[in-house]
Amino acid sequence: MTDDTNEGAEDRNEMLEAIDVGDLAQHPIMRDAAILPTRSIEELVNAVRSWLDYLLPGAIVWGNFRTGKTQAIRYLLANAKKFLGGNIPAYLLSMWDSEFQAITENRFYQEILYVLGYKLPESGTAAIKRRRVIDFMIERAREAGEHRILFCIDEAQWLERKQYRCLMDLHNQLKLADIRLVVLLIGQPELLEMKEGLRSARQGHLVGRFMTCTHRFDGVVTFEDIRRMLWSLDEGSEYPTGSGKSYTAFFVPEAYLAGYRMETSARLLWDVIRNAEEKAGLPKIKELPIQAISAILRTWLQELANIDSPG
Repeated sequence: MTDDTNEGAEDRNEMLEAIDVGDLAQHPIMRDAAILPTRSIEELVNAVRSWLDYLLPGAIVWGNFRTGKTQAIRYLLANAKKFLGGNIPAYLLSMWDSEFQAITENRFYQEILYVLGYKLPESGTAAIKRRRVIDFMIERAREAGEHRILFCIDEAQWLERKQYRCLMDLHNQLKLADIRLVVLLIGQPELLEMKEGLRSARQGHLVGRFMTCTHRFDGVVTFEDIRRMLWSLDEGSEYPTGSGKSYTAFFVPEAYLAGYRMETSARLLWDVIRNAEEKAGLPKIKELPIQAISAILRTWLQELANIDSPG
């Protein structure tokens, strides 16, 4: 037996021993915590980088329900230093529907303090919390050696005019400290209606501050989108962290070592989805939800794990 053969056998045994079938349930994709790099995420990253470079005060990122906007923003923020070209402080606030829980000024500043990492966000009056938000943002920017802060608001269609005025105040106060607050409003198509509503109500100052640009976030639209997702399972992912093993290698180590790649089945998956639409008598869907595709991939990987073999 040659040294190369011995080395290959050792690599195979090491990979198989490192993966316990019982651990599959803890894999990010099985917990719906995996974020796969997609065309839409790449386009979003490029858009956000340009807004930060041009120091735009705010922009809208909108898309249909379940297209993966929140996951994309989480992925962006988790890799902010790598993607944004600097050590820019970046935060994510998730809004709530005021119909079920009032959005008071006090609560709004409290939630901002919470996402900023302030230790006691609930203490103090609204005025005190406002001052803490301003001071804390300035401190974080200066610690990072930055003149910009990226503040993302998910489900932004639930923002009310009074919250926009709070954001405008924060923008003005940070500007006095030579720090640019860049606000991303992430939400559903209602955001576009809100923009038109503010414009019609002669609230152009709010539109100009927080809705300078709009970017549509797509779900899965083309075969190439599917192919790229499968490639990311094969090559553009890793679990456990630092292991060097892709998601495909984790679920089907024997098949992976034998050369199997899920990307080779991209056309098959695309055709299966389109055939299912036709059999169900549905019109051709122009945009497939990322969550639905993720559910398919989750089921597929789990079934493959049960039949893993070199063949």
